[in-house]
Amino acid sequence: LLTLKCGPPLDKEPSREEIKLAERTASILKDFEAHQLETEEDEQLEVVEEQEEDWDPQDELMNVER
Repeated sequence: LLTLKCGPPLDKEPSREEIKLAERTASILKDFEAHQLETEEDEQLEVVEEQEEDWDPQDELMNVER
């Protein structure tokens, strides 16, 4: 079997630098996720606006008259 060397053992306390890096990474990910949600909401609003622009009240009247 191959032994992977990817850092200190898991039972070792993380260093101050590792903790700071983990906190910074979490902060960046949180900001990224918030930005993604804003972008998705904006895209959904654009779709709704496009659908409203295509809406014609005459089409609704034609459906009711049938």
